[in-house]
Amino acid sequence: MMFDGQIPAFNMPMGPGSQDESEDGEVLNYMPMPKEMASYDMPVLPDEAEVSDLPELRQLLDTLLIHLRQFEQNGESQQLDLKQWPKKSTELLSQILGEGEVSILVDQGQLAQRMGAQNAVCEPDSMSEQDVVSKWQIQETVLAGVWRIQSLNAQGEMLVDMIEVASIPQQVISTAFDSAELPDLNTWFNDKPVDVMNAPMVLIELRDQAARVIDEGTDKQKFPHVVNLSLLPVSPRDLDYIQQMLGVGPVTILSRGYGNCRITATHLPNTWWVQYYNSGDQLILNTVEVCAIPEVALAAKEDIEDSIERLIEIQQAYQAEPEED
Repeated sequence: MMFDGQIPAFNMPMGPGSQDESEDGEVLNYMPMPKEMASYDMPVLPDEAEVSDLPELRQLLDTLLIHLRQFEQNGESQQLDLKQWPKKSTELLSQILGEGEVSILVDQGQLAQRMGAQNAVCEPDSMSEQDVVSKWQIQETVLAGVWRIQSLNAQGEMLVDMIEVASIPQQVISTAFDSAELPDLNTWFNDKPVDVMNAPMVLIELRDQAARVIDEGTDKQKFPHVVNLSLLPVSPRDLDYIQQMLGVGPVTILSRGYGNCRITATHLPNTWWVQYYNSGDQLILNTVEVCAIPEVALAAKEDIEDSIERLIEIQQAYQAEPEED
């Protein structure tokens, strides 16, 4: 039979449910494709009439631009206390700045429990319960490197409301490992279950790196030390034991971009649990990093430059003349 150059077409059923089930009952499943990606959208700006009646709002935008340029020049964080400004102006500023990709929760109450009430931050004898900070809620705005910071007491009342221009707010740096300490290797694994095999080796590596960072200082560390648990031969029981031994610190960071990145401080100094999820909320990368702050949570120099340009665009939308260098 001679080949005539034509390929016959077959009507082959495809898709879920089109194939016979295997003898063991398993079916072929595919990981769902990504559906969403967080990206920058120009915030919904208040009407020009609202802004024109509030010169304080224009002053706030001018001050924020000055802070951004100062941080760009010297790298020192800049803070702006919003409780000193009229409420209407700060409400409109919140609308203008919107919410960005990074959210941070600092649980001051958990820190106080670990350190003991006598050493708890913001809890001198002269303060009442209403004056004691329980939680810090930090939200990056649509301007990367511009953070809205609010602190609440145990009753949920707001004590602090401010904006900070920084790569990461100082409250995160100062609080994340306040109560963290290096464990004693002689007693660290005394209660290790018999079915835990490889976890101790991972934990010893992390402890050694944490000790090195303490000795040399985080400013001397060029690159973070990353342990990729997704590639290591660790069992679910090993992972549970690692999590149990590292513990959960007072700082949790959530970065939303193409999927989510969840960053959690541990009780080991300068050690972070960093987990990446796809848009279907499936864990795709599970790591532990030893560093001051994981890079994925930091606003880079280019982010600050971009935020300056965007803020100038916002000012121009209200025909406000931005300050010249």
